[in-house]
Amino acid sequence: MSTFGLLFFVMIIFSVISCFFLGWLWDRRRAKRYARLAAEKAAAEAARIAALPPLDTTWLLRVPENLIDQNPVKGYYSTRYNRLIVIDREGCGWVGLVVPEVLDALQAAEYDWMELWVPFKGPGERHCAEPVTVDGFRIDIYPMWMKAGVNPAEWTLWVQIEKHFKNTVAEGWNYQQGLGRLLSVIRERKEKNK
Repeated sequence: MSTFGLLFFVMIIFSVISCFFLGWLWDRRRAKRYARLAAEKAAAEAARIAALPPLDTTWLLRVPENLIDQNPVKGYYSTRYNRLIVIDREGCGWVGLVVPEVLDALQAAEYDWMELWVPFKGPGERHCAEPVTVDGFRIDIYPMWMKAGVNPAEWTLWVQIEKHFKNTVAEGWNYQQGLGRLLSVIRERKEKNK
Protein backbone atom coordinates (compact mmCIF):
# COMPACT_ATOMS: atom_id res chain seq x y z
CA MET A 1 0.00 0.00 0.00
CA SER A 2 1.36 3.40 -0.90
CA THR A 3 1.96 6.22 1.57
CA PHE A 4 -0.95 8.12 0.06
CA GLY A 5 -3.28 5.13 0.49
CA LEU A 6 -2.16 4.65 4.10
CA LEU A 7 -2.64 8.34 4.82
CA PHE A 8 -6.11 8.23 3.22
CA PHE A 9 -7.03 5.15 5.28
CA VAL A 10 -5.86 6.85 8.52
CA MET A 11 -7.88 9.97 7.63
CA ILE A 12 -11.01 7.87 7.06
CA ILE A 13 -10.57 6.08 10.42
CA PHE A 14 -9.91 9.41 12.17
CA SER A 15 -13.02 10.95 10.54
CA VAL A 16 -15.23 8.05 11.62
CA ILE A 17 -13.90 8.17 15.19
CA SER A 18 -14.28 11.95 15.25
CA CYS A 19 -17.90 11.69 14.06
CA PHE A 20 -18.75 9.18 16.77
CA PHE A 21 -16.95 11.20 19.43
CA LEU A 22 -18.55 14.50 18.37
CA GLY A 23 -21.97 12.81 18.21
CA TRP A 24 -21.46 11.45 21.72
CA LEU A 25 -20.44 14.91 22.98
CA TRP A 26 -23.45 16.51 21.28
CA ASP A 27 -25.86 13.94 22.80
CA ARG A 28 -24.32 14.40 26.23
CA ARG A 29 -24.58 18.17 25.98
CA ARG A 30 -28.20 17.93 24.78
CA ALA A 31 -29.11 15.54 27.60
CA LYS A 32 -27.62 17.91 30.20
CA ARG A 33 -29.49 20.83 28.65
CA TYR A 34 -32.82 18.95 28.66
CA ALA A 35 -32.25 17.83 32.26
CA ARG A 36 -31.53 21.45 33.28
CA LEU A 37 -34.61 22.72 31.46
CA ALA A 38 -36.77 19.99 33.05
CA ALA A 39 -35.44 20.88 36.52
CA GLU A 40 -36.12 24.59 35.91
CA LYS A 41 -39.64 23.82 34.69
CA ALA A 42 -40.31 21.59 37.72
CA ALA A 43 -39.02 24.29 40.08
CA ALA A 44 -41.19 26.94 38.40
CA GLU A 45 -44.25 24.65 38.66
CA ALA A 46 -43.51 23.93 42.34
CA ALA A 47 -43.22 27.69 43.02
CA ARG A 48 -46.49 28.33 41.15
CA ILE A 49 -48.30 25.65 43.15
CA ALA A 50 -46.83 26.94 46.42
CA ALA A 51 -48.29 30.37 45.62
CA LEU A 52 -51.82 28.97 45.20
CA PRO A 53 -54.30 29.44 48.05
CA PRO A 54 -54.50 26.58 50.55
CA LEU A 55 -57.49 24.26 50.39
CA ASP A 56 -60.47 25.62 52.34
CA THR A 57 -61.58 22.71 54.55
CA THR A 58 -64.62 24.40 56.11
CA TRP A 59 -67.00 21.83 54.62
CA LEU A 60 -64.64 18.86 54.84
CA LEU A 61 -63.87 16.29 57.54
CA ARG A 62 -60.30 15.06 58.17
CA VAL A 63 -59.60 11.42 57.31
CA PRO A 64 -57.60 9.49 59.94
CA GLU A 65 -53.99 8.97 58.85
CA ASN A 66 -54.27 5.17 58.96
CA LEU A 67 -56.73 5.28 56.01
CA ILE A 68 -54.33 7.25 53.79
CA ASP A 69 -51.39 5.65 51.96
CA GLN A 70 -47.89 6.23 53.32
CA ASN A 71 -46.95 8.15 50.15
CA PRO A 72 -50.25 9.55 48.88
CA VAL A 73 -50.65 11.48 45.68
CA LYS A 74 -51.02 15.13 46.63
CA GLY A 75 -53.32 17.76 45.19
CA TYR A 76 -56.00 15.38 43.91
CA TYR A 77 -59.65 14.64 44.57
CA SER A 78 -62.13 11.97 43.61
CA THR A 79 -65.89 11.58 43.85
CA ARG A 80 -68.49 8.88 44.15
CA TYR A 81 -71.91 10.38 43.47
CA ASN A 82 -72.20 13.38 45.81
CA ARG A 83 -69.39 12.25 48.15
CA LEU A 84 -65.74 13.15 47.70
CA ILE A 85 -62.26 12.64 49.04
CA VAL A 86 -59.48 15.20 48.71
CA ILE A 87 -55.78 14.59 49.30
CA ASP A 88 -54.31 18.00 50.08
CA ARG A 89 -50.82 19.17 49.16
CA GLU A 90 -49.46 18.00 52.53
CA GLY A 91 -50.81 14.46 51.98
CA CYS A 92 -53.73 14.71 54.42
CA GLY A 93 -57.09 13.24 53.44
CA TRP A 94 -60.42 15.07 53.68
CA VAL A 95 -63.94 13.85 52.91
CA GLY A 96 -67.14 15.74 52.36
CA LEU A 97 -70.09 16.26 50.11
CA VAL A 98 -70.01 18.09 46.78
CA VAL A 99 -71.14 21.63 47.59
CA PRO A 100 -70.28 24.83 45.70
CA GLU A 101 -67.82 26.02 48.36
CA VAL A 102 -65.77 22.81 48.12
CA LEU A 103 -65.69 22.91 44.32
CA ASP A 104 -64.65 26.58 44.37
CA ALA A 105 -61.85 25.72 46.83
CA LEU A 106 -60.67 22.84 44.61
CA GLN A 107 -60.69 25.11 41.56
CA ALA A 108 -58.87 27.97 43.31
CA ALA A 109 -56.18 25.63 44.64
CA GLU A 110 -55.93 23.90 41.22
CA TYR A 111 -56.56 20.35 42.39
CA ASP A 112 -56.84 17.63 39.76
CA TRP A 113 -59.21 14.67 39.53
CA MET A 114 -57.86 11.15 40.00
CA GLU A 115 -59.55 7.81 40.60
CA LEU A 116 -59.27 7.34 44.39
CA TRP A 117 -61.19 5.24 46.88
CA VAL A 118 -63.94 7.34 48.48
CA PRO A 119 -64.20 5.90 52.04
CA PHE A 120 -67.89 5.85 52.92
CA LYS A 121 -70.20 3.15 54.24
CA GLY A 122 -73.93 2.67 54.07
CA PRO A 123 -76.58 1.45 51.62
CA GLY A 124 -75.13 1.04 48.13
CA GLU A 125 -71.54 1.32 49.32
CA ARG A 126 -68.94 -1.46 49.44
CA HIS A 127 -69.28 -1.57 53.23
CA CYS A 128 -72.76 -1.73 54.74
CA ALA A 129 -73.73 0.17 57.86
CA GLU A 130 -76.85 0.94 59.83
CA PRO A 131 -78.26 4.48 59.64
CA VAL A 132 -77.25 6.76 62.49
CA THR A 133 -79.38 9.50 64.05
CA VAL A 134 -77.54 12.49 65.52
CA ASP A 135 -79.50 15.34 67.13
CA GLY A 136 -82.65 14.10 65.40
CA PHE A 137 -80.96 14.05 61.97
CA ARG A 138 -80.79 10.68 60.20
CA ILE A 139 -77.59 9.84 58.31
CA ASP A 140 -77.62 6.83 55.98
CA ILE A 141 -74.17 7.11 54.39
CA TYR A 142 -71.20 8.40 56.35
CA PRO A 143 -67.39 8.21 56.45
CA MET A 144 -65.91 4.75 56.82
CA TRP A 145 -64.21 5.19 60.19
CA MET A 146 -67.16 6.77 62.03
CA LYS A 147 -69.12 4.67 64.53
CA ALA A 148 -72.38 5.54 66.26
CA GLY A 149 -71.81 7.14 69.65
CA VAL A 150 -68.05 7.58 69.13
CA ASN A 151 -66.52 11.06 68.75
CA PRO A 152 -69.63 13.29 69.01
CA ALA A 153 -67.74 16.36 67.75
CA GLU A 154 -66.98 14.58 64.48
CA TRP A 155 -70.63 13.52 64.14
CA THR A 156 -71.78 17.09 64.79
CA LEU A 157 -69.49 18.36 62.03
CA TRP A 158 -70.76 15.66 59.65
CA VAL A 159 -74.38 16.63 60.41
CA GLN A 160 -73.51 20.25 59.54
CA ILE A 161 -71.99 19.09 56.23
CA GLU A 162 -75.05 16.94 55.46
CA LYS A 163 -77.47 19.78 56.31
CA HIS A 164 -75.48 22.25 54.20
CA PHE A 165 -75.60 19.86 51.24
CA LYS A 166 -79.37 19.35 51.62
CA ASN A 167 -79.91 23.13 51.83
CA THR A 168 -77.87 23.83 48.70
CA VAL A 169 -79.77 21.11 46.80
CA ALA A 170 -83.07 22.61 48.01
CA GLU A 171 -81.89 25.97 46.64
CA GLY A 172 -81.35 24.41 43.19
CA TRP A 173 -77.74 23.22 43.38
CA ASN A 174 -76.95 20.31 41.05
CA TYR A 175 -73.73 18.66 42.15
CA GLN A 176 -73.34 16.79 38.83
CA GLN A 177 -73.33 20.04 36.86
CA GLY A 178 -70.92 21.54 39.38
CA LEU A 179 -68.53 18.61 38.96
CA GLY A 180 -68.84 18.88 35.18
CA ARG A 181 -67.90 22.57 35.27
CA LEU A 182 -64.91 21.83 37.52
CA LEU A 183 -63.67 19.06 35.20
CA SER A 184 -63.94 21.38 32.18
CA VAL A 185 -61.92 24.05 34.05
CA ILE A 186 -59.26 21.44 34.87
CA ARG A 187 -59.13 20.35 31.21
CA GLU A 188 -58.76 23.96 30.04
CA ARG A 189 -55.99 24.58 32.58
CA LYS A 190 -54.10 21.47 31.44
CA GLU A 191 -54.41 22.48 27.77
CA LYS A 192 -53.16 25.98 28.58
CA ASN A 193 -50.17 24.66 30.55
CA LYS A 194 -49.00 22.24 27.85
